[in-house]
Amino acid sequence: MRQSIGFALFYFLISGQAWAAASLPPDLKITIPEPPAEVEFGGEVTYQLLVENIGETSSNNVSVAMGMSAEGSVVSAESTVGTCDAFVFAEGTKLTCELGIVAPLVPITVTLVVKAPEVVSTLQLNASVSAQGENISTNGDNAATASTQVVAPPDTPVADGGGDDGGNAGAQDDGVEAAGEQGGCSLQPGEAAARSGVFGLILGALTFGFIRLRARPTR
Repeated sequence: MRQSIGFALFYFLISGQAWAAASLPPDLKITIPEPPAEVEFGGEVTYQLLVENIGETSSNNVSVAMGMSAEGSVVSAESTVGTCDAFVFAEGTKLTCELGIVAPLVPITVTLVVKAPEVVSTLQLNASVSAQGENISTNGDNAATASTQVVAPPDTPVADGGGDDGGNAGAQDDGVEAAGEQGGCSLQPGEAAARSGVFGLILGALTFGFIRLRARPTR
């Protein structure tokens, strides 16, 4: 009887150790799903970082480190678990979110809001996840990056210039009206000279005929 109990205890002890040895270690993963591709001057960009433990055992003292380029101004940083702090430097903003224990298959979301500058530039976000004092199994998925282009807003539509055409048409109309007010018919210098010559010929012919009529003798 004692031998049976001892054998059973030994069996369960060995089985538990074997199961623990067969369990996968913590495997932390971080991604930035669908980061915004563009943002206009002065607009706000929202990045959502997803932290997961795809291993089979919990990970302790987990933290997320983020770096935002100097072009962006961090508005807020929040996590569904833990707390986040930001530190501003000349080269950009460094952020840290302490998540604590991350159990397998329990995703954690970190939300970062950044304000874009008023110039064309690129917002660059680098992020990584780690656990202090633990050997984390990873396949290179414990780091992620995202970039967003800062673009100028669309230009204001330019007027089609209809006012200029109307002004030219009005000027032409004014010119026509002015010509009408001057008598409706204005002679050019050549035309005036020609009419003067014809008038002189007619006058000369009449004068000549009148002289001949006076010179004819009476019968």
